Amino acid sequence: MLTTKVRDMIEQRLQKAAQLLRTSELSIKEITDAVGYEHHSSFTRAFKHRFGLSPRFYRLQSYSAATSMSDISINESDHQ
Repeated sequence: MLTTKVRDMIEQRLQKAAQLLRTSELSIKEITDAVGYEHHSSFTRAFKHRFGLSPRFYRLQSYSAATSMSDISINESDHQ
């Protein structure tokens, strides 16, 4: 059974990883290392359990959402 302290630490690591996936061009391996996971497979499993997507698909979805939002902003400014 995980203690609250350990769960909080894991959550912090995964939130930082999610931020890096959305905002950086670091490789997933670099992010794995940056947030303190020793093994890529452990990181991927924990990330997928928390967010419902692998780190790779989370990043792709983030890029897709960012692109859609910038398209909306561009289209709105065209109509003003």
